[in-house]
Amino acid sequence: MNNTIHLKGFLEDDSEGIRFKGEYSSIANKISAKVSSNENSKHQPDDDYHTSTSVYLPKVFLQIYMSDFELTLEQAHEKQILASLGELDIYSEWYGYSEYTIEGFDLVNFTVGGHDLEGVLKNYIGKFVHIVIELQP
Repeated sequence: MNNTIHLKGFLEDDSEGIRFKGEYSSIANKISAKVSSNENSKHQPDDDYHTSTSVYLPKVFLQIYMSDFELTLEQAHEKQILASLGELDIYSEWYGYSEYTIEGFDLVNFTVGGHDLEGVLKNYIGKFVHIVIELQP
C-alpha cells in the first residue's frame, strides 16, 4: 500500500457529496478506494447489507491546500490551510429495497482527526484544492 494519497482539482458539490469537477466519484469514495483497511468505520451499523464504503484508519496526517486558481503542490505548500493528525473514518451507503432499485446515497461520516471533512470542504466550493493524506504505520 502506498503511504500517501494525493488528490487535486476544483471542488463541486452534488447529491453524493463533495467531488472534483468533472469526476464521478466523491472525494470520500476516491480516498476509500485507495486504502486497504481491515477495520470498519466507527459508524458501521450491525446491519451492513447496504454498505458502500466503510474505512477506519487509526492514524493519518492530513494536509489541505486551497487556492482560487490551479497551482502545483509545491506552490501550495506556501499556503497551508489545514493540517491534522488523527483517525480517518469514512462510512457511506447506498440504500433501496433491492439491488435493482437503489434509491439514494448517504455519506454518513467523513472525518479526519475529528474534523468533519465534508463540512470543511463545502466552504470552499469552486476553489482548487490539494488533499494529501499520509498513512501512518
